[in-house]
Amino acid sequence: LLLEDGRLYAGFTDGAVAAINPADGRLFWEVETSVDVEIRPGNVPQFLDVDTTPVLLQGTLYIASFTAGLYALDADSGTVEWRVSPPPDGCWSSPRPAGVSRSSTCAHAKSNGRRPPSAAPPRRRS
Repeated sequence: LLLEDGRLYAGFTDGAVAAINPADGRLFWEVETSVDVEIRPGNVPQFLDVDTTPVLLQGTLYIASFTAGLYALDADSGTVEWRVSPPPDGCWSSPRPAGVSRSSTCAHAKSNGRRPPSAAPPRRRS
């Protein structure tokens, strides 16, 4: 949640992002990020969560959806200014210290339960 300039900005588990009037609950606008998600063969369930805290900067609201990607939205209207799709392996990661592999910093919570292709196989204990 983000409360800024008389609006409450929120992201939801179904992929929706909304600007709400905190005084009366009236909806200013709502954007469905789930419309940008391709349906997987066999209609496999996917994480649609808008799982980041919205960030507002100079009239642009930035949000990220686990499956739909990173969005820049006009804070007044909800219009999508631009969108970046997530990486093919579904793994966003933060900057990491030198010597730490991407796979060890990556969130592997994929809906199909498999590791991304870049992840090393699990080590077996002897």
